[in-house]
Amino acid sequence: MKNEPTQGNKREKSLDFGIVPHSSALHLSGVVKRPGIVLVADRELTEWLAEHATPLSWYSYQSALLNGVNGIYEREIGVGFFLMYQCLDNNNTHLTSNDKDALLYQLEDYISIVLGDLNQENIRQGLGVEVAHLTTGRNIVGNTIGYAYEPGHYGLSQQGFETVQGYRFALWYQNIWIMAHELGHNFSGTHKEADKWCAADFLICLDWKRSLMWETFYDDNEDEFSHGNRNPNHNNRQRVRDSWDRTPPCVICHESRSE
Repeated sequence: MKNEPTQGNKREKSLDFGIVPHSSALHLSGVVKRPGIVLVADRELTEWLAEHATPLSWYSYQSALLNGVNGIYEREIGVGFFLMYQCLDNNNTHLTSNDKDALLYQLEDYISIVLGDLNQENIRQGLGVEVAHLTTGRNIVGNTIGYAYEPGHYGLSQQGFETVQGYRFALWYQNIWIMAHELGHNFSGTHKEADKWCAADFLICLDWKRSLMWETFYDDNEDEFSHGNRNPNHNNRQRVRDSWDRTPPCVICHESRSE
């Protein structure tokens, strides 16, 4: 099953595919439950970043995004992701579609070529990787700004920006939120158990708030999972934590201090 939020408002391989391995990761079983993640970039993201007000390398940008996502997961689940690899489609030959389904399938094929098929548990264990996430600079057709398998091992998020006086600025909160949302789907988080509540009212509700797995992004969405406090039948925090805990030990054994 795939889910999307809509917008409410070997050495040769490394050279050919732009792989940045974070090889300082130590595989020490049972040390810290930190699922390994592969972050993927397309040519459009590098072009997008070149027009940024303060130009960033694609790998530095992704690292900053993941730091933000990990801040959410460390607060909500107790631990975040371990960055194992970063990959760039250098020649723009694999990640070429603006259609969400096609682009997600292309991501699967690309990772299968450069690293291995993450749908196979033995591959995930060998790589120390549980999920792959594409941060795309493409404009996905329709209102989709994120897409992922629920549950599963692949997802993507469209990077948002705004232009002010000719300079582009990343919409950091939106981009971190969408990435965290899609990773939530990979770990069984669902729209059905997201919360919506009134934060301010006067005769009518003046300010609606929504939790992290809400299907539509608004700029005042909260960066927390539902956890049963508003609706006892809504507990995405527990769903994600349970899925996290089922991750095979060989995938969740990265020592956090080694990077």
